[in-house]
Amino acid sequence: MAKMQVKFGTEGRKLTKEDKEYYEKHIIKAEHELRKLAFPNSGINFVSNINFIVDEKYGLLAYWQKSTRIIEVDVRYFKNKYKRRYNKELIATLQHEMIHCYIDDEFEGIKELIKNVNSDSCPIFNTFIEWFNFRGCNIEVNETEESYRLNHKSLFNLRKINKFNDLELEIFLYIKKIDRFIKDYNKNQENIYMDCLIKNPLGKHTIKQISELNYRGFDGCTHVKHYIKRNNQELISIHADIDFFDINDDNFKENFEWMVSSCYEYCEYMRVREV
Repeated sequence: MAKMQVKFGTEGRKLTKEDKEYYEKHIIKAEHELRKLAFPNSGINFVSNINFIVDEKYGLLAYWQKSTRIIEVDVRYFKNKYKRRYNKELIATLQHEMIHCYIDDEFEGIKELIKNVNSDSCPIFNTFIEWFNFRGCNIEVNETEESYRLNHKSLFNLRKINKFNDLELEIFLYIKKIDRFIKDYNKNQENIYMDCLIKNPLGKHTIKQISELNYRGFDGCTHVKHYIKRNNQELISIHADIDFFDINDDNFKENFEWMVSSCYEYCEYMRVREV
């Protein structure tokens, strides 16, 4: 296997030669463990073209920044460096951020209505973490595991898939299934709305549609943006945090309709408050 080429960024804390050597050996170890599980007997790196820096993160352990392709870890990992062994927490933290990077690189172009699938709160991110942990890694996901395992059982079961390529395919199909469901839902809402306008042009009619699902944050929730249109004129944007349920669950449609109604009621409540 070809060893990962490590690049250090110019931002953040200035690293000594000793710091760089310590950091580099952990980066190589972290990437190698992911690669040998995902791509055994292959020269493919799990991630590449990343700049690694160190800085004060003020509560965060690390951070992946897509726009600059930087993985930044907190300076705390360099205060007490192990001389003869690896820091397992630093390894796990680096692997967490590398998986963020991997999902960004592999799945960014296939979704239309779904945003930030690499977020900690996204069940897709959790699914990759669970797959690696099932094979011996010890990567944490900012306390979203309980919500994920409860509400996304079909994804949680994917940890048992043997081949990483098969896992990627399942995730691809899952994303497209959500995308298609939302498009069909929006189209159906449009048809209902137009029928109401034809039957009663002067009546008050409402259309409720979803413009995007934005996985974000550390609270296990999904940021949902709705468009609500009245009488073909007024356009209201709803932003609400909910836990978006497993699309393969038998109760998904019921949960989805509850989600839309809850967001609509929240919007009405906020609109009345502002009057």
